[in-house]
Amino acid sequence: MDINKILSSINGIEDNSNNVEKDFIFFALSGFNTSGEKYIDQAIKNGARYIVIDQNSNVDVRQDNVKILKVENPRKFLSQILSLYYREKPENIVAVTGTNGKTSVVNFYQQICHLLNFKSASIGTLGVIDSDNQFEPKGAPSLTSPSSLELNKLLTKLNEKKITHVALEASSHGIYQHRIDYLNFKAVGFTNFSQDHLDYHKTLQEYFKAKLRIFSEVLESGKYAVLNTDIDEFDILNQTCKNRDIRVIEYGKKAKDLQILCSNDSEWKVKVFGKIYSLDSKIKGEFQLYNILCSIGLAIACELPISSVMNIINRLKAARGRLELARSYNGREVYIDYAHTPDSLKTVLQTLRKTCRGKLHVLFGCGGQRDAGKRGLMGGIADELADYVIVTDDNPREENASFIRQQILKFCPKGKEVDGRANAIKFAMDNLRDNDILVIAGKGHEDYQLIGKNKIHFSDFEEVANFNKNIS
Repeated sequence: MDINKILSSINGIEDNSNNVEKDFIFFALSGFNTSGEKYIDQAIKNGARYIVIDQNSNVDVRQDNVKILKVENPRKFLSQILSLYYREKPENIVAVTGTNGKTSVVNFYQQICHLLNFKSASIGTLGVIDSDNQFEPKGAPSLTSPSSLELNKLLTKLNEKKITHVALEASSHGIYQHRIDYLNFKAVGFTNFSQDHLDYHKTLQEYFKAKLRIFSEVLESGKYAVLNTDIDEFDILNQTCKNRDIRVIEYGKKAKDLQILCSNDSEWKVKVFGKIYSLDSKIKGEFQLYNILCSIGLAIACELPISSVMNIINRLKAARGRLELARSYNGREVYIDYAHTPDSLKTVLQTLRKTCRGKLHVLFGCGGQRDAGKRGLMGGIADELADYVIVTDDNPREENASFIRQQILKFCPKGKEVDGRANAIKFAMDNLRDNDILVIAGKGHEDYQLIGKNKIHFSDFEEVANFNKNIS
């Protein structure tokens, strides 16, 4: 198959038949609910010149002006041909994967580059954030990792705006589905690993295998991996990188490159390639220090001067909805955090416990039609680590909200069930006393609830701000 010949004879690439125009190449991809093969006739009617299908497909197209291309992996081939069709991309692209912390790391990387006067952007859960605010989160892709088609178009657009440094979140779905293949990453960071997305990957082993693929197949030899030495998976990640001649930058308490010497909330001290730095960050939590070090490693991999990077670290701000202080009044504090996995909820509660002088309250729920195994785990963690627990709704989707709550409460004896997230937030804030802390977990920056088939506007931040406006 002559890819260059194909590229020279097409006017566009599509995986949606409705968007196909004359002389396009159409990828008939298989999905979970439907198959792109059902839309081949529509694509041909709209002017498709090539149709890409799986090599095992029995589809038969008999039109002289249309050529069928059978390939072993249509999704991977899509990323390959997109990378060649949309050639002009920012020079320094990095990715971050792991269960928790991806959003914070890409956001910190973008801030570092911006503070050092490089035009930069981050792509992920918060949408697209760039140095000149040219993109609004509401108009950005909604997935942690956009489709390969969206992503290549977006990177080309960023390049046209003279953006040179980009960090993107690499979800396990995105890696597994080849959405980020052939993007020529300068470096990839790995944060941590714990249970999530088992509704999709089925087992922890398969989930980790999906994550590992970014190092075993996607990242090219000679590039950089920024790895957390303090997680159980470090050895296999490190060995995988060494086997492929990928250079490793270590971070963590055991690291030789970016080492944590002290991580008390009152003092952060790190050794960066032999030089000791004391940090005076206003960002809360040891887990955020790990995220900051990962972003520093990515910046160094892109040849940003170490001294310059370290000089601006204290100016970094936490990403939206990441252990963000939403309100402080009468000696009471309300934090909002995106924690929606057992490990992230545990980390947030342990972090706040260190500074809480009164009672620690937590409000959370679990998503419907998602990894149900997390529900009991999160209930148990909340029961163990918080003084008061309010169990409510968090995107129940088409699952029974009461049933989800009961699955959590089964492992959380101290939990108080409150139907409706707005009611739960009001109840939780009503019950705060002086020196108490409340963390509202699960949604973070999100401004919606998914109930049934409806997407309803809802913001934890707005509910907190609107609570008893007479309180100063």
